[in-house]
Amino acid sequence: MYRLLLWLFSIIFWGTYRIPGPLLRQEGMEPDGIPHEDRGDGGDYIGPVFGEGTFCMQSAGEARFPVFVVSFQDVSYRDTMVQKEELEEWLFAGEDSVSAYYDTASYGRLCLDGDIYFYEAQGEIASYENDYGFENLVMETLSYYDEEIDFSRYDCNGDSVMDALVISVPSGGDVDFWWGCQATWYQNPEFQVDGISISHYIINDEQPYQREREIYQATVEHELGHCMGLPDYYKYNSDDWEGFHGIAGMERMDDSTGDFCQFSKLMLGWLKENQVQTMEPDMQNASFVLPPAHEGGCVIIFPQEGEPRFDSEYFLLEYNTPAGNNEGLFSEEESGVRIFHCNARIEKDFYGEPYYRYENFSSYYNSSDEGIRILKLVNDGGGFYQTGDTVVYGDASDFGWYTPAGSLRDPQLTIRIGAVTEEGIEVEVSRE
Repeated sequence: MYRLLLWLFSIIFWGTYRIPGPLLRQEGMEPDGIPHEDRGDGGDYIGPVFGEGTFCMQSAGEARFPVFVVSFQDVSYRDTMVQKEELEEWLFAGEDSVSAYYDTASYGRLCLDGDIYFYEAQGEIASYENDYGFENLVMETLSYYDEEIDFSRYDCNGDSVMDALVISVPSGGDVDFWWGCQATWYQNPEFQVDGISISHYIINDEQPYQREREIYQATVEHELGHCMGLPDYYKYNSDDWEGFHGIAGMERMDDSTGDFCQFSKLMLGWLKENQVQTMEPDMQNASFVLPPAHEGGCVIIFPQEGEPRFDSEYFLLEYNTPAGNNEGLFSEEESGVRIFHCNARIEKDFYGEPYYRYENFSSYYNSSDEGIRILKLVNDGGGFYQTGDTVVYGDASDFGWYTPAGSLRDPQLTIRIGAVTEEGIEVEVSRE
């Protein structure tokens, strides 16, 4: 019942229940598909939270997945639907494709590829609008193609689990059922094709018409983040659903705009050890130069009495400019530093599987959306911090360490934003 309820919740908005894996940190791991020479001279990569041995899609190396454009006996697409070649350009082949987005986001660490197929379902759309409909539709579709497709090609890391899978559906069914979401395979655990099991799959209810290209791609990009283990950063229980607001609030796992933040990239294993500068608990003063986020890098400030772990509470600073996946979203004059208040603590569920303690689905999470969250934006809605700005307790929202009750206490920190240099932007941090 526990997992069934979680599966039912997985169709809400972009949300999902995920099966995470063990936290890997500072281990210098080199996932399959990442040649040693690609690591450069910057040291080892920090391992992803949901890495080898989990059922999540790999966040480094190569990943490949099929996209099935499905119609029904009574509901189909209009004649203006883009052709297969153009949809391939949207997803895998074009300069502005989903694959290109992830290549930029991961600094070349993740290479995505895939194929597009078309299928007409045996039933009318309403016949799939039930608790078993998603998995029944997936099984029907894969079984139809079983003789034609070698599905092992969609298991790039050799764990006998399909890297990911997308089912694209037309408009015309129950809008309260066909949400864009990532779901976790649950009801038919014995189902396989070519010896390959299913773990994470995506339902995309956005439409493959030219004018809807951006939102179609954005949905796939967001849901693939879930396939790799990232939670939603937006709120489930509030009319004000955005987790972060304003120009500094754009994030792929929140409003599905712009790039992944450096916290997401740290969790996915896209940063090297020397790109994550830290202010350890025993340090009283520290100076840093933050490189532009599209080059990769951040500063982490640990609490004075805390443990310096990436699966704990800390502040994370990054320097955002209109480059990379943020190109065109704001101006150079608006560039600056944003600060995240993070609590990436890991727990284990009834089955011994780890998960983020303060993600939205967790029983530890305050469903009022007040209190501790995995990620909050300091000075939410106030824009980026720029040269000359000072951040102190009381002047910025969410700038404090959590109490056990989820309120904030004085962090006894002062952060000063300095000058922009050729290498990035200067930051000074001092403890009282």
